[in-house]
Amino acid sequence: AVVSTQSTGLHTGAIHRTNLPQLRTDLTNEKCLGLARAFGAPVILHSSLRDGSFRGAANEYNIPALVYEAGEALRLEEASIKLGLKGVMRVMRHLNMLPKKPVKAPAIQPWECNQSQWLRSSRDGLVLLHIKQGHLVKEGDTMMTIVNPFDANDSESITAPFDGVVIGLSQLPLANEGDALVHLAKVSSTLADTEYDQEVIEEELDLGVAQLPVPENQD
Repeated sequence: AVVSTQSTGLHTGAIHRTNLPQLRTDLTNEKCLGLARAFGAPVILHSSLRDGSFRGAANEYNIPALVYEAGEALRLEEASIKLGLKGVMRVMRHLNMLPKKPVKAPAIQPWECNQSQWLRSSRDGLVLLHIKQGHLVKEGDTMMTIVNPFDANDSESITAPFDGVVIGLSQLPLANEGDALVHLAKVSSTLADTEYDQEVIEEELDLGVAQLPVPENQD
């Protein structure tokens, strides 16, 4: 019988949502954490096991499982595909499935995050994003502004609830109240104070999400 010893799933984001390349796994499992670090995605996010899920089934047989999420559904994003391919190859070498050879270290030091939160629209309106994928933000930073399309003076800003890194964005310019718009993974204050090279992130991942300035308060 063929026996699986490790699993890596490759996913995109949902339609009209794009994901920063990231791994989701059980960070309390040492085998999963070791494989995730070998993969080398920009973000490693803890994801609890769910009954009936593929990862949950793998866990029952003590099989470490990773899920790689990157890009947007119905799109072929070259940077995300290349990063995923390199990650799979690193894991295979880590498991001695491929011959050992010098492997270039990932250009991006991964963030290891234990929790995340989708920030939702507080009202209907136009969405002005002030951040990009991979941006590191501080608690209280303005993430987006929801504007009344019929009155530019009627707007509401939504701020970061904690220090974090942006790992997912809605691609739609309009939002209804309650729509999920920005996915923020929480990082520790210590990590948030370290040097973080946004240019390396953008060059490595070829990120093209426009960044809009935060509007000044209008009387």
